[in-house]
Amino acid sequence: MPPPRRSITGRIGLLTLVLAASLSSADDASPSEAAARAALEKLAARHATMTTMRGSFIQEIHTPLAKKPLVSRGEMFFRREPACAVFELLEPRRSTIRFDEKSYRIYRPAEERAETFVFKSDDLAGSFVRVFAPRAQEREKVFRVADCREITLTVPKPSATSEPEDPSDGVVDGSGKGAPPTSIGESAPIAALQITLHPLRKDLENHFKELQLVVSPDDGALHRVAYTNAQGDTIVITLQGLELDPKLDPKRFDETLPPGTRTKVHVL
Repeated sequence: MPPPRRSITGRIGLLTLVLAASLSSADDASPSEAAARAALEKLAARHATMTTMRGSFIQEIHTPLAKKPLVSRGEMFFRREPACAVFELLEPRRSTIRFDEKSYRIYRPAEERAETFVFKSDDLAGSFVRVFAPRAQEREKVFRVADCREITLTVPKPSATSEPEDPSDGVVDGSGKGAPPTSIGESAPIAALQITLHPLRKDLENHFKELQLVVSPDDGALHRVAYTNAQGDTIVITLQGLELDPKLDPKRFDETLPPGTRTKVHVL
């Protein structure tokens, strides 16, 4: 993991790696543990054959150092083969985070600066793939279920932040139809499970205290992810309008940095 940072981009990198792990197994699961596992099984099944994905997100950072949360918005793109994910932060400052099977890179165009984090561990290098394309057989025994409860989640519907690359393709996650996004001011209540996980591994405890996933129990749709880090900050990411299997421009995943960009490399 990168050294502790309080930047918005750094927190997305940490979150993506944290999400790679799943539930620990147990012979005798409580009803709440069984419900949590069932929901995550549905999430795995939902994305089992998905090859690309596109959506938007809102990130909130709640910290004791600020009275109001720090809010950022952006778009994310995923390709299963060869594995790559791109997060484009649009507000408040533009930056791009790119993951592949060997590293992840944070590029800040306004500063003409980039940081690349290279993974030494093969498991860590490929871990982000399991965030968007989870497989039950790859679950790691790194979490215990601390709580699982039913909630009603109010999720803002995404506004159109950019022109779709191919509006005729892809399925909007949760609707089954390629309906266009609506205004960000609108919202819809969603019945969901809020699954709270606590880490079992010491190396994960050094980065965060608690992880929460909000998943639909009916279809396994992932709506929200939150975690509390070692500094006591809580980071909440709400996913919006996920499209499964849209046609994406391959250049989006393989863009090179402009000439003159200053790059710093870290080894994790």
